[in-house]
Amino acid sequence: MPKNRPLLTDPMPEPLRIAWLTELLWSMDVPHWRIDVTKRENIAWLLRNIQVRNSTHKDIDEVLAALHVQRKHLKKRSI
Repeated sequence: MPKNRPLLTDPMPEPLRIAWLTELLWSMDVPHWRIDVTKRENIAWLLRNIQVRNSTHKDIDEVLAALHVQRKHLKKRSI
């Protein structure tokens, strides 16, 4: 994701966001079974735990913002 793209005001389409998140999560220290960002329990786990071992990753802030957006989209679907 380009740094100059405002994530929350101009979100990328969901399939692109999922692919981008998945690719970045593979480059982080995350259990492989938590990388499926289409499951609410994985999003919740990642939001709680991803910074423990990835706080110095160059894209951590963007990943966290995208995870929050993904969580909102999954909540909307379940209502």
